[in-house]
Amino acid sequence: MAIFGRVFLLVFIVTSGLCNMSCSGPVTLNEATMCLALDTAMRPVNPTFSFDAKASEINASVRIENAPRNTEVRAELFYVKGTANTVNKLVSASRATVEGTTYIGFTFTRGALGAWPVGEYRVDMYVESEKTLDLTFTIIN
Repeated sequence: MAIFGRVFLLVFIVTSGLCNMSCSGPVTLNEATMCLALDTAMRPVNPTFSFDAKASEINASVRIENAPRNTEVRAELFYVKGTANTVNKLVSASRATVEGTTYIGFTFTRGALGAWPVGEYRVDMYVESEKTLDLTFTIIN
C-alpha cells in the first residue's frame, strides 16, 4: 500500500506541475504593434503605424501568453495596395518558436529594394496554423 501511495503522489505532483506550466489558460496574442526598433526583450521601441519608404527595416512586436513548449508563431508581411501594380502580395514571412509568456519580435528588411513601395501594408500573425490577428500600417515618402 505504501508503494501505491508514493506512485499516486508522484503522478499527482508531475501532472499538477504540467498543468501549471501549460494549462494556465488559452494561448493569446496581445499588445501587438508596429515599431521602429525592438529592445533586447523584443518589446517595441518607438511604436508607429507609418514608416518612411527609405526605412531599412520594419518591426512588429507582440506578447504571447500561455504558450506551450515549441509553439510556433508566424508573421506574414503583405503589400496591400499603393503605388506598385500588385495588391495583397506576400512580401516576407518570419517565424519564431516560443514557450510561456513573452514578447516576440519580427523584423522585415527591404533587402535589395531601393525603397519600400509607398502604400498600405498588413502583417498577419498566426499561432500554429491559426490566424490570430493582423496589424496594418503605411509606407510614406
